Amino acid sequence: MARVAASGKTSPVGAIPPTDPPATAAAHPALADLVAPQLRAVNVLFTRELESDLANVNELVAHVGKFRGKMLRPMLVLLSGLAGMIASALSMGSGAYLAAKSEREIYEAELAREREAIEMNGPEARELLSLYYQVKGIPRDDADHVVEHLAESPAQFTRALAAERLNMTEEGLSQPWVSAWSGALSTAVGAFIPILPFFFMSGYPAVIVSAIISLIAHFAVGAAKSLITVRSWWASGLEMTFVGALEGAATYVIGIGLGHIGA
Repeated sequence: MARVAASGKTSPVGAIPPTDPPATAAAHPALADLVAPQLRAVNVLFTRELESDLANVNELVAHVGKFRGKMLRPMLVLLSGLAGMIASALSMGSGAYLAAKSEREIYEAELAREREAIEMNGPEARELLSLYYQVKGIPRDDADHVVEHLAESPAQFTRALAAERLNMTEEGLSQPWVSAWSGALSTAVGAFIPILPFFFMSGYPAVIVSAIISLIAHFAVGAAKSLITVRSWWASGLEMTFVGALEGAATYVIGIGLGHIGA
């Protein structure tokens, strides 16, 4: 005895008819190929556990199976992770660009004010710059000689006075586009590392592997930081690893809590 399933195909009574692949899989074949083994495993488990000798039960299960969302979870994890990576990279890049641009604009505004003050009272400005040099240990005569030499070029004198008063030089300012690209790329690389295991596995094993490689990456970054600091590489690496573990645990707990709220 046979019956017609929702898809139009026939299947014997007591068996769950085949179901169509999720719409998301059809719309995103590349993602579907990445998680195809996991989807097949879920399909086998779903069919085996819910199969019944009662035709009505199988019809209900077939209807639920056709629209089940469990199979979408691996793809949703990838999509969410990639979307978060892109959003974070764009946010950090734009923030770094605006910060560098604002810093340069502030410097130029302060430089303009210093130039105006020098034009209004040049002798007082020269005396002030000489005092700055004297505080640093330069003898007065030498400081006055340096200031007089700098004063021969108004632009050079203005930059020198601004450097002493503002503790900032034009050479020390960041380039907005360089800051934007470096901030965006470094954030994207860092955000991609935890996503990497989800291209090859799913569920708790993927979460565990993701946590492990993330901690390894934190330790590597901390250890590399010791190249420009006086701390030992293992202390710096452990510090970075500890901070990363706290952040990851807090984020995971928050995610679990929000999942229960929305359930």
